[in-house]
Amino acid sequence: AAAALLWWEVAADAAAAAAAMGEMGITVRETVSQMLVLSETLHRERLLSGPSKCFLKELVLRQDPKALEAGNQLMLASTREEREAAMALLTSRIEEQAKATYDGLFEETDLTLAHQLASKDVDTMKEDGVDTRSFVYGEVSFAAFYEVLLAATAGMPRLGKFYDLGSGTGRAVFEAVLAVDCDIFVGIEILPRLHAAACTVAETYVDRVEPLLARAPIIRLYNGDITAGQFDWADGDLVFANSTCFEQTLLRDIARVAERLKPGARIITFTVALTSLWLRVVYKKKFNMSWGPATVYIHQKLSEEEYAERLRVGHTDFDDDQGVVYDEAVASGAKGPWSDTDSMRGQAPSYATPSEGGDDPTQFHHPHHATGAQEWVEEDEDGEEEVNTEEFELID
Repeated sequence: AAAALLWWEVAADAAAAAAAMGEMGITVRETVSQMLVLSETLHRERLLSGPSKCFLKELVLRQDPKALEAGNQLMLASTREEREAAMALLTSRIEEQAKATYDGLFEETDLTLAHQLASKDVDTMKEDGVDTRSFVYGEVSFAAFYEVLLAATAGMPRLGKFYDLGSGTGRAVFEAVLAVDCDIFVGIEILPRLHAAACTVAETYVDRVEPLLARAPIIRLYNGDITAGQFDWADGDLVFANSTCFEQTLLRDIARVAERLKPGARIITFTVALTSLWLRVVYKKKFNMSWGPATVYIHQKLSEEEYAERLRVGHTDFDDDQGVVYDEAVASGAKGPWSDTDSMRGQAPSYATPSEGGDDPTQFHHPHHATGAQEWVEEDEDGEEEVNTEEFELID
């Protein structure tokens, strides 16, 4: 809505011309012509993504009444409230068109089938002795994830790479393709049957959707384990992990890789935020998903300067939103930020380099030095709780 105000400022002449034509009695053909210009203007000013522009053009060429009416309202609006309302109507209609396209991709791969495929894979892996506690299948709600994608990419230039860590049948990957500007979309799924289903969806996408996009991206789908060193997603601009059922060890592994993202890159998680001093939670909201309510967190990778400032001020713990809680005594130099081991209890050591264990490719050279230990509780294969302790060292 706020972005609509920017468009209004740069396209005042076009809007005035549209108003004049309205007074003269504009024809449908003229309306279509003006709407095509409008779609290009909104895209050029980064108020619509490339896929959204294509959906709007498709609606306009079909002379969709809702889209034409919303576009006319936007061009003829004279107040901020009118512009915001018209822009909301227009983007809502675009989202409906994206949803219809998305549903067409997955008409043969619904949630029931996905659960069946996942269950077969999990049963096979259990027989092979694989720990499958993080392999619980769930799918994103289209409307909720569409909103999350728009929030996650707000203010960002065109993305280079999007990653989905645990991509299932490809729903989040292909929704992102239909919503945001990005050159390469990557999905990584460990369960082979789900991966095969995603590849089938990809074939449908190539036949039905790719020809509609003015700048079709590259889509890569892989069958593998994101923690096995086989994949390095630290070059991602936007990363997504449907992490509601992820075990603590997996979350810790993800957090450590996330620390190697470029400054300004963002990572989305569900239900739990990643605990790392290199990440700042910039968005938090609860949505309903296929398995029930889930809180969505969007983290942003800090720059070295931002990280150094965070250490300079000091911290005692992470709050419920995984934001850093600053202590005035720490900030004034009364004690070091890691002097109290209990303050780290239950927090994943994602920002720390283990003091033993050889070279660590995820190591950062931090502007401060500190050592300590931390504990976290996990369940073993028999469901019994065990306390894990890991020493860490931050190196200047």
